[in-house]
Amino acid sequence: MTKEQIIEKHLKAAIARAYWIGAALGLTGCVAADFKPLTMEGAQCKQECFQNMQRCDGSSYPCDRSYTLCIDACVDIEAMALKGER
Repeated sequence: MTKEQIIEKHLKAAIARAYWIGAALGLTGCVAADFKPLTMEGAQCKQECFQNMQRCDGSSYPCDRSYTLCIDACVDIEAMALKGER
């Protein structure tokens, strides 16, 4: 094996490791932030998101993404409920 072939082999391995590390970090970024509801509307919304995630039959990425979007909607519902209470 020539020096160039050895360098190319190690470079490809490093790129592959970097890809998998990036993919892992990207997927962990999809996890919803810890949402602690302050209103009954927010609590009900969070419970529905959790129940829907438990019934999700897809692979983990679409289920996690769906849960994240659901929790994001709960944050909006919570904000609207809090504005209505003031």
